[in-house]
Amino acid sequence: MRDGREAGVPAFPVKDIAAENALPRSAMPPSTNATYAVARTNAQLSRVLRKFDAEKGSALWASAQDAWKRAEARPDVDPPGTGDGVDAEGGGDYPDTQNSDDRYAAAAELYLTAEQRADGSAEGYRTAVTGSAHYGEIDAFDWGRVAPAGSLSLLTVPNGLPPADLSRMRESLRAVADSLVATQRGEGYPAPISGATAYPWGSNSAVVNRMMLLGTAYDLARDRGHLKAMHRAMDYLLGTNAMGISYVTVYGAHRETDLHDRLAWGQYPATPYPSGWLSGGPNSADISDPVTPTGRPAAKSYAGPGTAPSAWSSKENTINWNAPLVWVATYLKSTAPDLTSR
Repeated sequence: MRDGREAGVPAFPVKDIAAENALPRSAMPPSTNATYAVARTNAQLSRVLRKFDAEKGSALWASAQDAWKRAEARPDVDPPGTGDGVDAEGGGDYPDTQNSDDRYAAAAELYLTAEQRADGSAEGYRTAVTGSAHYGEIDAFDWGRVAPAGSLSLLTVPNGLPPADLSRMRESLRAVADSLVATQRGEGYPAPISGATAYPWGSNSAVVNRMMLLGTAYDLARDRGHLKAMHRAMDYLLGTNAMGISYVTVYGAHRETDLHDRLAWGQYPATPYPSGWLSGGPNSADISDPVTPTGRPAAKSYAGPGTAPSAWSSKENTINWNAPLVWVATYLKSTAPDLTSR
């Protein structure tokens, strides 16, 4: 995706469906960090779905444990193209040579689920959690740095970890949330990221991930300042920003209308563009497309209307910023009365 392509599918743009179908496909081999991701995702899903569908929950639990064993057996297999500056065929170069954070986050989810199920494996996963260098790590996170996601689960799901450890994690989260509020207050627009440095690829992902930190902090300490900061950050995404547009498709009088996605090519003209998709956002750190402007202030490094096929640096659409958007939108709706209650 970093070069306008998506893993496992042909390069863009192509002019018609027949031409696209004639191009070769490829499948990426497994990596250690991706296998740990399967383990942590399925462990969490198993925990959540168990009371609704016990059979499905058990199947997911078995899959999570199997993925953990496979990752443990091959602890240092990196994705194709990692660190060598050469894009993997069918996708961009996503350097992520550290697997310890993925292991920690997976161990956290497996521990919580095993404990919930009274599974005998819980102690082993607990040891993997508490023995990790990432134990209790809470800070900004993204697709390549996932340890804080494990810590957030440890804080929000009842478990048998030492109370003193959990207390330290809560204090760390509160400090991070307070720093995000301070950053937001120092900006001209209510973004919880600083404009003093370059906006990264997927800056809106950084915004929604930080909103998750603020929301979890509010859940634990009920500091309205954290909840208000979340609402202000949503204002930023929906138009109170330097571009004066809503970065969420279909939402807002002045809104984004085209994102870097196959639908953007006009190959499927009868398909309406989906609503509720979040754009990657301004990017002044790593521009590799021909239309995202360079030499602009960080918050204005964003491609204009109708540029989606060539605007992967700033108008990319991906699951790792649309998934947290669903979380924060749901959370803000459910907690909105807290802003007016006494």
